[in-house]
Amino acid sequence: MDLTSLRAVLSELRPALVPSRFEKAQQPDPHTLQLALRTLSGLRWLEISWLAEAPRLLLIPPPPRCGDGSTLARQLQHSLHHMALCDVVQRGFERVVELPMAQRPGAVIERRLVVELMGRHSNVLLLDEGGRVITLARQVSVRQSRLRPLATGDPYQPPPAPGGGPRWRMRPSSTGAIC
Repeated sequence: MDLTSLRAVLSELRPALVPSRFEKAQQPDPHTLQLALRTLSGLRWLEISWLAEAPRLLLIPPPPRCGDGSTLARQLQHSLHHMALCDVVQRGFERVVELPMAQRPGAVIERRLVVELMGRHSNVLLLDEGGRVITLARQVSVRQSRLRPLATGDPYQPPPAPGGGPRWRMRPSSTGAIC
């Protein structure tokens, strides 16, 4: 999903889903998550896929019941139980979408579902109010990525810029100089 397609999809998702209340999560296959969200007009299903060949985020017709016993679906079910989806946020030129959740619209954001739609680096992460990873679709070890390993309990860091450098954060080098 390129940036233009993502922005078009999000312009349709916002009015269809915000505000809504989380009701259910299911995982029909290893790379797809389906979320049931109750709006004033009824139940809507959001499908999120982190499949490398076709990462996506879209509204779908009600799917058959399946995969609600997966670890990821159970963790989302427990962590987002009856929380409200307060917004659909995409910043700058990133293919990263945040779905902030609170007890009710206008309340303090307690959870963020982060959807990274970046080809083979696509992932879905649930963050707590402090920005730490509660659960994620795909753990990334130091052997897989020395720039951005991801595991439960880690503080969330946005994806690095193409070429491996940070996008907006300055960090000291080993010599103490800013690079």
